Amino acid sequence: MKPGNFYQKIVENRLKVILGLIKEKKDIHLIEREIALLSLDIIAALQTRSLSLSQGCKCFRKIDYSLDLKLRDQFSEELRDLLLEGILLDELGTPYGPDINLIYLIATKILEKEKIKMKQKFIESLIPG
Repeated sequence: MKPGNFYQKIVENRLKVILGLIKEKKDIHLIEREIALLSLDIIAALQTRSLSLSQGCKCFRKIDYSLDLKLRDQFSEELRDLLLEGILLDELGTPYGPDINLIYLIATKILEKEKIKMKQKFIESLIPG
């Protein structure tokens, strides 16, 4: 499998998972984590030229269109910023375009917060009682 196809498949599959999670509306933290991971996958796909800016933008738009206001309000400010930057991907290089470095920083910040939460849950599960 060519590297381009590899990244494109990862993005497509992760997007399907995210849209399914959004329909379920159960675990906001899981949705945020998956969107952050998708953002990093899209950056990797853009770097290998296996995804165009327009295709990356469409991924974020599909997520945005699938959200209702109640669900959107439950997301962290970081995730809302990440979606906004992603939606503008096809404007990269223009004065109003996104900053790829900012997308990366926001995604990694979300993942780091999730890592800390998971670690705390694990530690709490070890405490008897």
